[in-house]
Amino acid sequence: MNDDSILESPLLPESIPFSTSARVIYQLGEQLISDEFVALAEVIKNSYDADSQYASIKIDTTVDTPYGKGIIEIIDNGNGMTKSILVQSFMRIATLFKKEQKYSPHFHRRNLGEKGLGRLSIQRLGRHTTLTTSPRMDRLRERLTEEDSAVYLQSNTYKLEIDWSEFESSDEDISKVTGQVSCLNYEIPRFGTTILIQGIKNIDFWNLTKKQLVRIRSEIFGMVNPYIQETIEQFEIKLEVNGKKLSSSEIDENIISLMSDIKVDFSFDHDWTLIINILNRKKLYQRYRDARINLMKNDGYKKYEVKKEYDDKFIPYKINLLDYANLAKNFPYLRDVKFQELNELSQEKRKPAHPGRFSGVLYVCEQSNDSLEEARNKIVSGNLPTRTIKELKAIWSSATGVYIFRNHFRILPYGPKVDWLGFTQRSQRLKANAYKTHTVSGYVKLDSKDSENLREQTNRQGLIEDVFGSNFLMILRDIVAEIIAKEDIKCRSGFEIMENSSKDQLITRNENIVFFKTNVTEQEKTAILVEAKKAASVLIQIPEVNKAASELATTITVLEKVDNELTQQRKQVLSQYQFKLEKLQSIVGLAGQAIIVESLTHELHRIEQNITDHAKESKRILNGLIKKGLSECLDPLKKQELIIQEMLFLERQLEHLEPTYRKSITTIEEISIKTLLEELYLKEGPMTKKAKAFDVRVQVEGEDFNVKGNKGILIIIFDNLFLNSLYWVSDYKNKKITFQLDSENSTITIWDTGPGIHEDILNRIFEPFETMKPDGRGLGMYIVQELMKAFNGSIELNRQEKNEFNRYFKFVLRFPTSNL
Repeated sequence: MNDDSILESPLLPESIPFSTSARVIYQLGEQLISDEFVALAEVIKNSYDADSQYASIKIDTTVDTPYGKGIIEIIDNGNGMTKSILVQSFMRIATLFKKEQKYSPHFHRRNLGEKGLGRLSIQRLGRHTTLTTSPRMDRLRERLTEEDSAVYLQSNTYKLEIDWSEFESSDEDISKVTGQVSCLNYEIPRFGTTILIQGIKNIDFWNLTKKQLVRIRSEIFGMVNPYIQETIEQFEIKLEVNGKKLSSSEIDENIISLMSDIKVDFSFDHDWTLIINILNRKKLYQRYRDARINLMKNDGYKKYEVKKEYDDKFIPYKINLLDYANLAKNFPYLRDVKFQELNELSQEKRKPAHPGRFSGVLYVCEQSNDSLEEARNKIVSGNLPTRTIKELKAIWSSATGVYIFRNHFRILPYGPKVDWLGFTQRSQRLKANAYKTHTVSGYVKLDSKDSENLREQTNRQGLIEDVFGSNFLMILRDIVAEIIAKEDIKCRSGFEIMENSSKDQLITRNENIVFFKTNVTEQEKTAILVEAKKAASVLIQIPEVNKAASELATTITVLEKVDNELTQQRKQVLSQYQFKLEKLQSIVGLAGQAIIVESLTHELHRIEQNITDHAKESKRILNGLIKKGLSECLDPLKKQELIIQEMLFLERQLEHLEPTYRKSITTIEEISIKTLLEELYLKEGPMTKKAKAFDVRVQVEGEDFNVKGNKGILIIIFDNLFLNSLYWVSDYKNKKITFQLDSENSTITIWDTGPGIHEDILNRIFEPFETMKPDGRGLGMYIVQELMKAFNGSIELNRQEKNEFNRYFKFVLRFPTSNL
């Protein structure tokens, strides 16, 4: 239509407001509240937001009411509502009240309810609602209007009645459908809010099945902190359905603490300080002690000495998480920890996203009968309800899992059956440790105001892993959990046998248990047998049989004793071989991988050659096209050149590996050590390229000497040491790796400018599965030690010299001079 054809109208423009049909209340309730459990949860949240200490819910489907069968009564002792809050907030959908008032006025809880879902939930549950509320004016004083104070002088309780069926069937504007408010005055008001819902809509829903009972425990009772803590702000849910009281699985923290072998408490503050306090209880050490003694007894070590008894041990940590250099020095396995930064700041002003303060407690119990019996005795002496061992195990089983709470309200899904701290993966990756999903119980507490940046997903299934959420989880999962697991491994390792124990005895690493070796010889046994034979011959020749028989019996008794000791000695020797066999078995997997790699490299050689040939041919074709004026071929030509360079590097990598193959490993030759080291780490090759990538300088110093042996084995030895140094030195400014040759003594001293050998691993550096790398196997130094034996040589840590970090840092390879 052409605008020129519009004729001027005498009617003036007018503003037309939006209007809403009352039926929208019914529609919203049906669409936003999926079922009765969700509705109940939203009503409970409103009680929590109102600073109540509980939400008491009673459901009776047998009662007849004017509005249909069944009632639901919800009572809390919270702040209640003034008349103005009732009218302007409760009776008004989608207000900004909870956005403006983010925290409750008394306990300062972070509001959980939103979008008016609590009111819609009430409508979803039944046909008629009577809400009675009496405000606590002292708590609400900052939110009171003059009208509130004036009204309260005449009435201290307000009753609201709503017939929801009017919304369901009415097409009237929503403002035309009203609720009836009555003002009441009681001599002693009942503070808080009571909601009576009459005429249950879905009455069959409350004939609870086993499946629904499981949902009640997880979705209703699972909303709150199950740990019994005597605090006034503790929130409790009480539920009764048709006379049957349903209760949550409460966890008595006192009992859990008494049962635990290890208690860990931790806190994180505004200045990025992480405090971890580990309490290893006496019974933990006793169990590790007894396990070692029993194992050694089975291996024939009947005689032993425990030098001193164990006691509780407190192990404190105080760590500045932003001091990355100190973190890498003292906790090498945390060297890759870097926190995400706030993106909205300029590059020079960027800082890590602080997730807010939090604290927590973890309890660890491996549920041994001895440990639980001790806990049971303490429970009795502490005047707590007596428990059997079976009951204690059931209590622990129901308490496993690590929860996250924000002011006593649980953040789902963290808790039972959710290994969000990675204990299972860690126990598979590290050596055996106490922290497993079925042995850990505990919680993390967030402060409502301080943890505002930690937001939950809209489906309530975890924290949003933005910069704040990621940093929070990193602190707990990658730092706290890693440190405590390593500390337990360190504790357990103290009960392992030292490799360099003396000829006559074996000593645990913590030097507290000594096991004595049996030193009876076959010669002693033979000598006693000779004596027995002499005594027997006397019996034949001399009539004085009684005396000879007595001597023979004595001799045989001694023989039996010696024979028994020899049996124990054999068991001891066998156990030593078994221990060595277990070590060798630990590298069988690596050996298998090496065989596969060797077979693959033959195929890689073929593929490498084919790709190189194809790249050269395509490069020749592209050069021809460029000469014909097709300049767009320049970029593809550059790419082909890069492919050829990469294939050249692959070829060198394969050449580097080739001496280590099985077919080459038996070749014996005279090897110039200095020449080999320069070829490997100074001339163009894969290891040199790695060093350059990390800006690491490599030095080979001293006078050359020859070693007679296999080149492939030497490459494996040197590469293990070199790659280890490369890993640790890469975080430091002055990056250098040095090979110092001493031709006179046939030794090579190897060191780097990294942090040196951490004290936690100092005495176990050459043992399998001992590592401070985050994802290390802990086999490199053990393999080097074993391979040096192929040269009749050795490797040792120089304990005469320390670096700037006050740590030992030099390794000495010793080759026999007879090899020259």
